[in-house]
Amino acid sequence: MNYRVSDKDRLYLSGYFGRDVFTFANSDPDAPTFRIPWGNATVSARWNHVFGPKLFLNTTATYSDYKFEFGADQEFFAFNLFSGIKDYGLKVDLSNYQSVRHTLKFGGQYINHTYTPSTVTARSGTTEFDIKTPSLLKAHEGAIYVLDEFDVTDALRVNAGLRLTAFAHVGPFDEYQFDETGLRDGTISYRPGQAIGSYAALEPRLSARYRLNERSSVKASFNRGQQYVHTWPASAASPCPPISGSPAART
Repeated sequence: MNYRVSDKDRLYLSGYFGRDVFTFANSDPDAPTFRIPWGNATVSARWNHVFGPKLFLNTTATYSDYKFEFGADQEFFAFNLFSGIKDYGLKVDLSNYQSVRHTLKFGGQYINHTYTPSTVTARSGTTEFDIKTPSLLKAHEGAIYVLDEFDVTDALRVNAGLRLTAFAHVGPFDEYQFDETGLRDGTISYRPGQAIGSYAALEPRLSARYRLNERSSVKASFNRGQQYVHTWPASAASPCPPISGSPAART
C-alpha cells in the first residue's frame, strides 16, 4: 500500500507471510512421523521525503520473524526442535543529485537481533522434558555509509563508497568457562544490555565502467564485506569448545 501525504511526502507499507511445511508419515503405526515447518513474516514501512530538486530522503522501518521447527513423533517417544531469528530495523538513506554527472548517497542503519538457538523439547513415555523459556541471544548491528557516483568523462563512470559496520553481542547471557580437559568449571553472567563482545570493520568498494562504443563497455569492481554471524553446527561426538573469539562462536 502507498499513500501520498503531500507533494513532498509519500508513505509505503508492505508485508509478507510465508510458511512451508514438510510432513512425512508412514503407514506403519509404529514408524515415526516427521514434520518440518519453516517460514518468515515481515513488515516494512517507508517514508519518502523530497527536500528539494536535488535531495531526497528514504526512511525505512522493518520487522522480520523467521522460525524453523523439526518434529518427530512415535508411539512412546517424541521430540521437537525449534530455532528462530527476530529482527527490528531502521534505515535512513539520503540521495543528493549534485549534477547530471554526479550523485552522492549516504545514510545509516540499525538492527536489533534476537536469536533463538536450537531449543529441544522431548517426551519419552510419560516423562516430558520441556524448556518453558528458551535461551535468547541479543545483539545490536549498525552501519553508516557514503557512496559517490560520478562521470569522469562521457565514457568513464566511477562508483566509490565506504561503509563502517559494527556488531555487538549483549546480555543477558551466561558464558560457560571450561578447563583444559573440556569440562565446565565456572560461569560468567552478563547483565541485560552489557557488552559481551563487539566488532567493527570498514567495507570499501570501488567500481568503474568504461564505454567503448554505444554497444560495448568494460567494467571492473572491488569490494570488501564483513559477515558477523555464521551458522555453527554442534557435533554430539565432541564437547562444545569455550564460547569466545567471535560472534560466530556465541551465536
